[in-house]
Amino acid sequence: MTEKGATMIYNRRRFRAVTIGTILAIGAIAAQSPQTPVTNQDEKATIFRSDTRLVVLHATVVDKNGRFVTGLPREAFTVFENGAQQEIRIFRNEDVPVSLGLVIDNSGSMPTSGRKWRPPRWRW
Repeated sequence: MTEKGATMIYNRRRFRAVTIGTILAIGAIAAQSPQTPVTNQDEKATIFRSDTRLVVLHATVVDKNGRFVTGLPREAFTVFENGAQQEIRIFRNEDVPVSLGLVIDNSGSMPTSGRKWRPPRWRW
């Protein structure tokens, strides 16, 4: 037998040993993992119940021209749930946070008409 043939046989045996060892290791790990308990039908299932006392409702009011209407009192609003009028317990006129993303394509594929885009000079 040549040295090349002996090396191939050795590599095949080594591959088989590693493969069999891996399969046995996976089987041993699977056998040790906790099994899902089987529940009897006589046992009661855990039930989670929750109640909501306050629902947050954000509203924006605009006129027929699309301009924002501000300064409206609580009495200007009525809230209904499934046809039943709900009491407005807390009323606030405030700005809410907004997340905004801006994507600008300034690559060579864009038309070069007009000025080049420059980052704004914002001051905080």
